[in-house]
Amino acid sequence: MKISVDSKRAADLFGFVCGAISSAGKSPILQGVKMSVADKTMEMVATDLELTAYASMPVVAEGKADVVVPGLRTNNILKALTSSDCTLEVENNICETRTAQGYFKILGESGDSFPTLDFKTNASPVRISLEIFGRMVAKVIHAVSSVYSTVLHGVLSAVGGDTLTMVAADGNRMILTRQKIENLYGVSFRAIIPVKCLLLVQKLATMSAANI
Repeated sequence: MKISVDSKRAADLFGFVCGAISSAGKSPILQGVKMSVADKTMEMVATDLELTAYASMPVVAEGKADVVVPGLRTNNILKALTSSDCTLEVENNICETRTAQGYFKILGESGDSFPTLDFKTNASPVRISLEIFGRMVAKVIHAVSSVYSTVLHGVLSAVGGDTLTMVAADGNRMILTRQKIENLYGVSFRAIIPVKCLLLVQKLATMSAANI
C-alpha cells in the first residue's frame, strides 16, 4: 500500500508521539509507534502504558494499513528527509520510506501486537491557550524533583473557577504560577501530572498556536 505524506509534518508529529516511548526497557513493542491508515488519515500512537501520545494527519492513500515501526530509528529517518513530499509503502510489516533522494526500509511488527488503547473520555473540558500553557510549564518545570519515585516528580495542577494553578517543588524550592482559563462547565479538580506528560504538551506548544 502506498501513502503520500508531507514529510515535514509527518516528522514533526512522529517526533512528538515518540516522546511517550518508554526509556526503561519495557516490552519491545512499547519501543515502537503504531501507524494506522484508514479513510485518508494516518494515525500515530505511542505509549509506555502510563502516558499515551496520539497524532493524526491527512494523507493521500487508498485502502488501510496497520504496522508498528521502531520509534527512535524511524524518527531519525524522518528528521533526515530533505524532500517536502515522501511516499510510504507498507507491505508484510515492512515500511519503506521513499523520496527523490533515496529510500529506507524498516522492518516493523503487526499492529495487532500493539496494546489496545481507548482515547474516549467523559470528562468536561477546560480551555487554555497552548502557548500560555507552555509558558506555565516552562516556569514550574525547573522545580520538579529528579527522584522519579516521589510525588514531587510531577506538577500539582488545580482548576477552580476560571483559574488554573500549577505548583512544583523538590523539597528545597517551590514555584507556583496561575493563569485564567475558559471553564464553561464549572470543572474543579486537583491532580499531579507527570513531568513527562507536561514536557510533551510543552513540545506541542512549539508546533501549534491552538488551544488545549
